[in-house]
Amino acid sequence: RHKWAPASIEYHQLQEICHKATENYLPNIAGSRVNYYKDFHAQIVVIGNEFCRPKNPNCNQCPLNCLL
Repeated sequence: RHKWAPASIEYHQLQEICHKATENYLPNIAGSRVNYYKDFHAQIVVIGNEFCRPKNPNCNQCPLNCLL
């Protein structure tokens, strides 16, 4: 819905986009990237469950609307 990835994208492709987007910005010291990705994944799950539901999406309240 935010048009930064096609709707038909596979999980591993989306994962690669996220990795490439952050690899220059995150240090890889003592697993800090792993912790970041765990948190990032958890936040995406919450957004999906709360706002991006397949039926009756709540786009108007989505905190990612500012990225459109």
